Amino acid sequence: MKIGCILPSRGMVFSRTMESVFNNIKNVDIPIELYMAHDLPLPDCFNVPLQKALDDECDLIWFVEEDMIFPDDTLKKMIDDYINGHMAISTEYADRRTGKSLVTRNYKGKVLYSGMGCMLLDRKIIEKIGKPYLRKSVFWILKDNNNKVLGIEPHLELTQKGYGTQDVWLSWNITNQGHEIYLNKAKVGHMQLMEKSKDCLDNGQHTIKTVYITET
Repeated sequence: MKIGCILPSRGMVFSRTMESVFNNIKNVDIPIELYMAHDLPLPDCFNVPLQKALDDECDLIWFVEEDMIFPDDTLKKMIDDYINGHMAISTEYADRRTGKSLVTRNYKGKVLYSGMGCMLLDRKIIEKIGKPYLRKSVFWILKDNNNKVLGIEPHLELTQKGYGTQDVWLSWNITNQGHEIYLNKAKVGHMQLMEKSKDCLDNGQHTIKTVYITET
């Protein structure tokens, strides 16, 4: 078995993210290759390193976004989840601006979509999607007359003009293939650069805020 760690940076990565990645790699007795993106927009920063990992015959794909921090045993536990039959394992973390969970569930509690900040997938799921593996799309949240969330549905002919949605696209494909998105219980933080340091200062560290879930 071989794991491909996809780090879809658009040019910068938080140091605590890299520390989390390296500490997790040390706790796993499985070959892991790191695939990074540089100077690419969404969703290319995901698709380009992902294709390299698939070409290198990685069996599992571990997405880690550039602003995540998580415990040192997270990947090991996600691999255990995989061994126990879950082909798509994600983690729950906060929108760094609001503190709200980035996981959306239906009224029965089934996960409809999650962020890709720390997610482990069997490559078969990605291969079944086909190229482009990740894309921007417009989605509707389907509700019944009592405002209960039933599901999500993409509009394949429309393109999202706002931010992201490649994570919703992936989640929809996972569930549409008949798989569940299983949530590992790791405590994941979402970091935000609040103020960049000025150059040539000894006391010149950046001001970084780490946000954990305050509202589900």
